[in-house]
Amino acid sequence: MNRPEVGTGMWDVREHLYYVPRRAGPLKEFCVCKVFVRGYFKGRYISIDVSDGKTPRRYALTEIGKRLFFTAREAALYAKQLSDEEDLVLLRFREPPVRRTWEKFLQEGIMTDDM
Repeated sequence: MNRPEVGTGMWDVREHLYYVPRRAGPLKEFCVCKVFVRGYFKGRYISIDVSDGKTPRRYALTEIGKRLFFTAREAALYAKQLSDEEDLVLLRFREPPVRRTWEKFLQEGIMTDDM
């Protein structure tokens, strides 16, 4: 598999917990974030080191297209899959559905390079 060049912008899906006033526990959502390839790390396997400037994360090269994506639309489709699975669990407990802040990336014609 070809390695993306250092500095390449990619898209990541992250779990985020947030609080609502007058609620005891946090709620979960999945966020689509733009990250940049910072370098490569070689340990037991070769992984890609990406960062959004706040939290460095490492992904195996084999996870490109599965958990790390070249386009925001692909990442949003993965976030949709995770949100739908989480909604099935929440439905049993009569909880509100997961927030879908990534839906804007599924619209046709949206420019994601500036985000």
